Amino acid sequence: HEIKAEVGDMGLVLNRLHNEAMTEAALAEAKKRELPVVGVIPADDTIVEFDLADRSLLELPDDSRAVKAADKILDRITDKMALAK
Repeated sequence: HEIKAEVGDMGLVLNRLHNEAMTEAALAEAKKRELPVVGVIPADDTIVEFDLADRSLLELPDDSRAVKAADKILDRITDKMALAK
């Protein structure tokens, strides 16, 4: 089956970056390639723990580093969508 989808703005979400050096290097590479970065989700040991325990990531606590970062990214996207209307 073919899925027809319209794509508007696109951007990168950098994921599982373990330290500031990795983050800076990834951001620099994205900038060099003129790729917009929507946000950065840091490495989060809680995700590894949940994965090893076969627990759903939907159960991650609100104070998880990854959850906080994902929330910020979703806020940016929804804010941008609201402004576009």
